[in-house]
Amino acid sequence: REKAYRIAEEKTHRLLESEAEIRSIFQAMSEGVMVFDAQGNLIECNLASQEMFNLSLSDMLKSPPTNLNACHEDGRAFLKEERPVYRVLATKQACYNVMMGHRREGGEILWLLMNAQPIFKADFETIEKVVVTCSDMSEYRKSRREIERYLNIIDTYVMISSTDTQGVITEASDAFCKISGYEKEELITKTHHLLRHPDVPLSFY
Repeated sequence: REKAYRIAEEKTHRLLESEAEIRSIFQAMSEGVMVFDAQGNLIECNLASQEMFNLSLSDMLKSPPTNLNACHEDGRAFLKEERPVYRVLATKQACYNVMMGHRREGGEILWLLMNAQPIFKADFETIEKVVVTCSDMSEYRKSRREIERYLNIIDTYVMISSTDTQGVITEASDAFCKISGYEKEELITKTHHLLRHPDVPLSFY
């Protein structure tokens, strides 16, 4: 009996150590992690998710971010059934790379790339929990918009065309089209010989 108690105590100690280690990793992750029960209620979240939403643990549990106003990239509102946690509960399938915007106080939008994974009970049929991970993509989207703006400026004002190794035009800027007098559809799949004036000697061209 004493040996049995000692083994049980040792196993319990190991389990507690293992749980503490897993919890430390959970809290140290830079990616936001939220755990929901089978009814879609938030039951646990790590520090990164709290920092993303600028909410304390108690506020997160009291009013989960899944209840906040959310929008698609095109501005449409996210319907409840479209949100990752509810999609998983409805379909029992994981969903990946869902971009969701959450409006913070002051109007700023927090853009998150979200994944959701079901955790099943022993029968492999009943969902016990849903784990949702999220990455803050706000700065990435801001940088992408800046790049798109510069590319648009280049496209509008700079004569640029690209060809494949055979000299066939694969892309042309708006400025190139405007100055050449051709539409993009007329240039693409042709070569630059299309633009050569008959009076320009081939050797010079």
